[in-house]
Amino acid sequence: RRTGTTPAVVKAYSPLEFERCHGVPRAFVSRAELRIPRVLAHSASEAVVVLEWLEGRVLADAFLDPAFEVKHLATVGRALAHLHEQRVDGLEVMTNTRLGDIVRSEADLLATICPALARRARAVADPLAVRLEEQPPVYHPLHGDFHARQVLLGEGPIGILDFDGAVAGEPLLDLGTFAAHLEFQVVRHQLAQRRVEPVTDALLDGYQGATDTKIAPGRLAAITATGIL
Repeated sequence: RRTGTTPAVVKAYSPLEFERCHGVPRAFVSRAELRIPRVLAHSASEAVVVLEWLEGRVLADAFLDPAFEVKHLATVGRALAHLHEQRVDGLEVMTNTRLGDIVRSEADLLATICPALARRARAVADPLAVRLEEQPPVYHPLHGDFHARQVLLGEGPIGILDFDGAVAGEPLLDLGTFAAHLEFQVVRHQLAQRRVEPVTDALLDGYQGATDTKIAPGRLAAITATGIL
């Protein structure tokens, strides 16, 4: 919607969601190659937040352009690194134990929806959950639902949108979620399989170039599998 002459985004929540989400965009700040939409106004009584409108091209749409260059993903990776290095207090914590519980519950849900897949779902989920739980805890501020529809490309910094799922956890959760969404786009015939690896590699190269974090391929694979499940 437009407020006067200023374009803006209006988000409406349930009262409970508003309490959890409304302050999160203020906790993250724009810096270097990262741009976060500013909170322009909010109403606790109406459970509404008004956010700055960011101009740009949605990354998921850019993928559809045959002329799209994967080098842009290196900039996206650096922007994500700038997000992860910020100091943000008060976020919900995504522990490895909680992550393992989520994997098991997703398998149980799949078994309920499609009983024929129950055995296979649990055969995947149980060892995957154990593998996730075995890792030492690492906590950074995360986007929490990072994928190509949450990213805006433009002439300036990379825009990252929608922090409703923000948590504190290990950085690979955002990277693995992004990779899992790419695989989902392949399944839905929205992205060619041959483009997944170059896109992911460029994202990781940009990310690792902007942070001291060294990404273990096996750990990233486990978290990507979690996202796919």
